[in-house]
Amino acid sequence: MVGIRNRLSCRGCAAAIDFEAKVKDSRDGGVTYPFGGYYDVLAEASTVLADGEKCQDASDSSGSPTALKRVGGPACPTCSAGVDVPVRGAESLSCRGCGDVVGVRWPDDETRTWDPRIYCIVGDGLAPKQAAREARTQGTLISCGQCGAPLTGDQTDRRRARTCAHCSAVNYLGDAAILALFPQPEWHRSYLVYDVDDKLHLALCQRMLREEENHYFLEDDQVAAVQRTRAKLLSTIIGDPASLSEAAAKQYDDELDDTGRDLLLDKAGASLVKRWARSKSDTLRKQVARHQACPADALVGLAADPNSEIRAIAAARPELPPEVIAKLRKDSDEDVAKAAKSNLSYKPGFFEKLFG
Repeated sequence: MVGIRNRLSCRGCAAAIDFEAKVKDSRDGGVTYPFGGYYDVLAEASTVLADGEKCQDASDSSGSPTALKRVGGPACPTCSAGVDVPVRGAESLSCRGCGDVVGVRWPDDETRTWDPRIYCIVGDGLAPKQAAREARTQGTLISCGQCGAPLTGDQTDRRRARTCAHCSAVNYLGDAAILALFPQPEWHRSYLVYDVDDKLHLALCQRMLREEENHYFLEDDQVAAVQRTRAKLLSTIIGDPASLSEAAAKQYDDELDDTGRDLLLDKAGASLVKRWARSKSDTLRKQVARHQACPADALVGLAADPNSEIRAIAAARPELPPEVIAKLRKDSDEDVAKAAKSNLSYKPGFFEKLFG
């Protein structure tokens, strides 16, 4: 295949192949590639893979020689020189390395059946509308689309744009011509270009962490890495949590884990801090108890926490009311009582000074 094609002909016998039907039969829900199997390869590539790494099991089950991997950017399919991401609407690119015309395809009904999130496809093989004529092909004989003279070139010349030596017309080798000259699958590459902004990246992180929906097994270190990425993205998207309404704070909080809340805690406003002070997570309540902007009423609640470590942290906070500190000085846990007695805000009375 040269690029995304839902229908194509067999190179050997010219039989029609309905690739779209094959794809639909193999999918298992959600947005996947026909050669991606049972998970979202964009989520995998953007959250787990490094440049150059292949997607897990990114090949067709019937053995079609197809591979998918993450790359840092598109390249010329002919000479592999890097090319810029095209501006929207550009019909082709000119490779600075070999001078070939590199086709650019923008989303259409056919590409959307593969993945509606594609920004564009570089090197898809579609002929530019105005840059060149379509060359004629008969077997491995390629002739000029204007004068019919044979086009020159050997097996090392994989350029699609060919200038006729007879009439100087620029010809473009379409799918049939390029496949006839170069049948080797590894010589046909396309670059699926995506515009992954923070919100899409966040959604992909969250999809990868929902294993029951994703069908992609993450190792423990991968889970931790995706969680850290998700937390940083939330921090960027939320901006200043102090400006969030309670409803907005709840909306974002439901998407966070303790790692994400820890990253946001330093700039979190009262609405978030109060929510987190009531968290079921001991780790998060400890973080809140240490938080300098923790509201007094939240601190009072943490001073009565069933976890003695959290009570000890709260007992040392000078913002606590004197009566709460006095109660904590008599706490059954020695560390809590010690922390309260060292609280600089507590002013013991005469008899307490005298008798302890």
